[in-house]
Amino acid sequence: MVLAFVFIGMGTSSMYFAGVTTSAKNFTGNRGLALSLPIAAFGLSSLWQSQVVSRVFTDKTTGELGISTIFLAYAVFLLVIGILGALGLKVIKSAEEISRTGERESLLEGGQRSVGASYGTTVQEAVDEQVPEKRPLINKATWEFLTDNNMWFFAAGVFLVTGPGEAFINNMGTLITTLYPPPSTASQIRNPIDPATHVSIVAATSTIARVVAGILSDYLAPPVPTSDACPPPPPRKFPRCSRMCLLFLFAFLMLLGNLYVSLGYVQENGENFWIVSSSIGAGYGAVFCLAPTVVSVVWGTENFGTNWGIVTMTPAVGATVFGSIFAWGYDHYADKNGICWGEDCYSASFMVMVVSVACALVGWSIAWKGPSGWSARGITV
Repeated sequence: MVLAFVFIGMGTSSMYFAGVTTSAKNFTGNRGLALSLPIAAFGLSSLWQSQVVSRVFTDKTTGELGISTIFLAYAVFLLVIGILGALGLKVIKSAEEISRTGERESLLEGGQRSVGASYGTTVQEAVDEQVPEKRPLINKATWEFLTDNNMWFFAAGVFLVTGPGEAFINNMGTLITTLYPPPSTASQIRNPIDPATHVSIVAATSTIARVVAGILSDYLAPPVPTSDACPPPPPRKFPRCSRMCLLFLFAFLMLLGNLYVSLGYVQENGENFWIVSSSIGAGYGAVFCLAPTVVSVVWGTENFGTNWGIVTMTPAVGATVFGSIFAWGYDHYADKNGICWGEDCYSASFMVMVVSVACALVGWSIAWKGPSGWSARGITV
């Protein structure tokens, strides 16, 4: 089963990166929206697929899931989507790139004629000159990306923000059980929070925030210079806002959601839990949209797949680290039956998440406005 899920993860991640990378390379003028739509669809897929599974693959009499049928359906479904992606996802060259390619081919043809006519040069030598060099495993652009100190500040910030977001989503059900006494106690207060409802709230707010953040980054952020041949964008009447400001705004929204939990405002106040699920969901979703946009703007789209692939490994590590912190706090205050309820079960771990997001804001500030940051280098973000 572990081996099966390794291949499942590799396949779905590859399709995700193929879609995002193709969008980034084809729509350089609207990178925010181009990246936000496939990323939003990726996040929204769990919402509608869970509804399909519960309605189509669940036995209505016993309530049991048809596991084998579900995985067979997903195997066929993902195979079809993968084939369609392989046939349909293509990077379309711009008019400028086509012109440059034509000029390069003309020069090569001219070079072949001159070489062929020169004394002592064979046809085989002319053919050998046209053989392209083998590309190294790590090219120059990737090496510059890995040796850029600002990249590590930025990647660390992504780790410190998305880690708490992943931990909250993965442990939301457990967190909800700690807000009210368990049914076995003398308390007659029943837990009014439905975890499924808040899973939907997180998915909805995350999806909406990704699309909104993508649109705002296109229409408020400074334009990205593409080449000298491209005309400058028309002037806009509304004020400019850096993509980093948008990133700070949504990360701070996520910080407030974690702070609200850590201070115990949701303890036995289940009617207020939507504040937490919506703020963390929106902040997490927007950061996951704006971060790849910043990567494409700062380091370009040529190696975007590799660059963003390196950065996006940090959320998986962050989910493990911050999920373990939450699990330690829960187990530390659990009773002999392994059940924990009350502020002590989560307050310390969520305060750690608050500090984590605050440290991410500091790291991003250094990468953006530090002595050797992007602003000092003249990079418009």
